[in-house]
Amino acid sequence: MEPLSEMQVFGPVGQCIYCCRPSKKPDYRDLSDEHIVPAMLNGQWLLRKASCADCADITKRFEGYVGRKQFWQFRATEVPRKRRKKDAPETLPLLVRYPDRVEEVAIPVRDHPSIISFPVWNWPTLLTGGSPEDVWAEDYEVTFWIAKPITMMIPSNITKLMEKWRFDGALSFSYDPQVDTRKFARFIAKIAHSYAVANYGLNLFCPFLLDIILGRADCTPYLIGANPERQPPTPFKSHELSLRIREFNGTTYVFGRVRLFTDLGSESNSPGTPDYWVVVGDIPRPPRI
Repeated sequence: MEPLSEMQVFGPVGQCIYCCRPSKKPDYRDLSDEHIVPAMLNGQWLLRKASCADCADITKRFEGYVGRKQFWQFRATEVPRKRRKKDAPETLPLLVRYPDRVEEVAIPVRDHPSIISFPVWNWPTLLTGGSPEDVWAEDYEVTFWIAKPITMMIPSNITKLMEKWRFDGALSFSYDPQVDTRKFARFIAKIAHSYAVANYGLNLFCPFLLDIILGRADCTPYLIGANPERQPPTPFKSHELSLRIREFNGTTYVFGRVRLFTDLGSESNSPGTPDYWVVVGDIPRPPRI
């Protein structure tokens, strides 16, 4: 993963984009800047003066979980050091499966195969006739990527790793992905919502995701999902965000597309990372005169 080359800056907004509380200070000093994709993942979009302290405290908790649990092994091996804290680990766990047992071994970061995992969902059920009461199945798929450049899906250090650490007879390697569906869904919802505000402002659409982001409502596949047709990787790009305005069943919706680490995968061996789609809000029709 290459260091960030250029930051795209939006705003300032002047009020919190989550609780809608306006600033009460000159120059919006009571609001913080919002990294649309977190800085710890080398996000390249910044929305200035867009979050109050209370909401920032809420969003940083689930962002912290995703960054320090779900993506931790990948960050430790692939994200440039300047984006990591000084207490970055020297070793990472690896589960080694033998015919008769599974062992957890601590491997130095420099030798560890960098692995990343994502939950794999279907389209938001709003698009497929579902209900706001829909819930995710407990057996949703978690897909793993061995996170190396696009032409190196299988890490070149696996053979050396086996030789160096004497994993004779090992059948496979794995790790605990620590994926929390709801925290990750809030993470994706926050990215989509803040990117929509950055591009459209707060007045074009009625937001659907605020209660989900702030933890006041449960996450739902009715609004948050993914394209089930897996897309090929996109070389030389870390993340892709986009917006679509589409009419569906008589309502005009704003859709957000979020795809992280798009350069991972191999066109010949494995598809790229999931293409998440979020129903960000709707655009009210003007009143008839």
